Amino acid sequence: MATDISEIINLVRPDVLSVPQPIINREVVSIILEFCKKTSILQREFELEIDSGDLDDDRQDCIDFNISAWANAMRPTVVMDILIDSVRYVPHKRNILNTITAFNQIPGAAGTSISSDERFKYYWVPNNQTIRIFDMTSSMSTLYLRIAVKPLRAATTIDTDLFEDWSEAFVAGAKYKLLSMPGKDWTDKKSAEDFKRDWRKYLSQAKQHVLSGGTDIHQENIKWKSFGEI
Repeated sequence: MATDISEIINLVRPDVLSVPQPIINREVVSIILEFCKKTSILQREFELEIDSGDLDDDRQDCIDFNISAWANAMRPTVVMDILIDSVRYVPHKRNILNTITAFNQIPGAAGTSISSDERFKYYWVPNNQTIRIFDMTSSMSTLYLRIAVKPLRAATTIDTDLFEDWSEAFVAGAKYKLLSMPGKDWTDKKSAEDFKRDWRKYLSQAKQHVLSGGTDIHQENIKWKSFGEI
């Protein structure tokens, strides 16, 4: 289920009546994105069946998959866990924003002098909807993936569970950001500091919630068809 972001905006507005509405709207969305990114509170997990024919051997046996079917209007922020045939995939490189396309320069790629035993395990996200994992092997059959996500900036709704559990955090964070803007008619540094303390408290609580394994994970089992090419 989804809740309209306007519900959070309505909770923020009474303390910032002199702030233009577009600025309130912008800061509310920004604080939701920041909260999700800093805490990894919003997660998705799924399982796929693969075989050797699904691997791209010209790109260091990589595989691409699109997340839109199970994380619509979301973008990945952190890959939390990867299991391949129940064995944890530990990447050498975790730069999720990497967009390198020079595959012949990748250690272990075709045409390099590095042996397959020395190849780097790593992944990246070429775009908002695709995750690419390298150094898969033909014996692998099942891939489990768990990632943290955040809404797109153009989002107008958020998960109802996220709203129910953390709306106070979004309200406190948005008020802190708005009231601390320098040189504005609505600037109120004292109140901003109070909301800042609340914002940081909620951030800490959410991070601990995730570390303790208490986050709600939405699971979908998606049978393998084809990831296709980017």
